Amino acid sequence: MDQTRFNGKLWGLQQDYRIPIFVYRKSKFEEAKIAPPRTYQEAAALGALLTKQNQMAYAVPVGASGGIGGAQALVEFMVSSLVAGNSDPFFVPSGREIGFSDQRLLLAASVVKDLFAKKAATPVSLQFSYNEVQDGLRAGTVASSTFGLFRYRGLKAAVANDLAWAPAPSVAPNDKHAVYGFQLCINSNSPRRGGAWEFVKFMASPAAQAIAARGGEVVARASAYKDAYFKTPEAEDQLGWKTLVQTRGRMVNYSLIQSTFNQICGEAFQRMILRDLAPAAVALEVRTRYADALAKS
Repeated sequence: MDQTRFNGKLWGLQQDYRIPIFVYRKSKFEEAKIAPPRTYQEAAALGALLTKQNQMAYAVPVGASGGIGGAQALVEFMVSSLVAGNSDPFFVPSGREIGFSDQRLLLAASVVKDLFAKKAATPVSLQFSYNEVQDGLRAGTVASSTFGLFRYRGLKAAVANDLAWAPAPSVAPNDKHAVYGFQLCINSNSPRRGGAWEFVKFMASPAAQAIAARGGEVVARASAYKDAYFKTPEAEDQLGWKTLVQTRGRMVNYSLIQSTFNQICGEAFQRMILRDLAPAAVALEVRTRYADALAKS
């Protein structure tokens, strides 16, 4: 990747933006007469109200299935935002060393442990990733979760209008969340840079961005939002997510070995829950194992 830098940086055009959202079954919350949680403290309190028999209040996906590397859902939806907070880095700009502080990592581990301790999440979700959370929300065995907006439309269609979303919980109300998405880039060593540039130009054009929007994405190009589609009821959720990205989202740097980092986090968090370890054990394991993995990469 160092061979593709220009003026010391990697460049690309943003294609779309994704931010975690709180997804929940409306009937469950209406029955309990509760509102979506704004903070993780409020999310933990859902355990006493919604976890019962075969129903989990708030699924925390820690499993190794799905995604790029184990526990991608955990890091994508929760850990990245918790450790970066409102102003800290996730990883340093080079994508190598960890950028967040020990205090933020300890906070992330404490938040997750509290969710399990108060039975908002149960050990079953230690095996959950994207598909398992989606299946649980669809079946009603999961009442809520911080989930991906890119799966919301299909899930909503499967549960007969019993699905709703709200901003994802955070440590304090209105904290920032890590925003990610896909970038369009051309390798400077590509033998077909001309063709690649034509493709990138098309994908970033208002017409192509409008097509992507119809698929449910929060597209990056502002002019795409002038398309007639965004005046339809179908686009209402996306407009809400767009506002959420603008008001509470922040871009962060990721690791060059992100899948390895995800795996390390997942295993450390699983051990903490299953062995009732202190959150400090997670912080130590994540930093130590990541440093070892980075040295070998």
